[in-house]
Amino acid sequence: ADGLGRKFTSAFLEYNLATVIKLSKIPALNPKNVVKKYSFNATLGLGMINFRTKLYDLYSKPSAWLTAGQYGYKANGSQDDAIKEIVIPIGIGMKYTLNENLDLNFSYVMRITNTDKLDGYDNKSGTDKYSYTSFAIVYKIK
Repeated sequence: ADGLGRKFTSAFLEYNLATVIKLSKIPALNPKNVVKKYSFNATLGLGMINFRTKLYDLYSKPSAWLTAGQYGYKANGSQDDAIKEIVIPIGIGMKYTLNENLDLNFSYVMRITNTDKLDGYDNKSGTDKYSYTSFAIVYKIK
């Protein structure tokens, strides 16, 4: 919920093509090509997001649906075609090698969309953003 008494729910499907750049493989950042227990990477991509969003007014009882007939829903509440927009994932990550079989991975990826409709509220900024943070324990089977 925001400070204006609204909340949104959004169902979405994102698909993208992204590249992961291993920063420790760039000669200027690792001139001696030393293998370290940790490594860093960057992610950049381009994709599409399909979504449907509902925005609610929390001050009304029951909460009123403010965006009926918009953002992937018809006025009667049934689903309409999903909204399709471009998304750009940009992120960073780190891998720490505990031993030859075990790694710890951390990554953070921000997704920037070319729409201001993802949260059901168009404040004319032109973009909505969302992010994903992950932590993983990787066991390598040899």
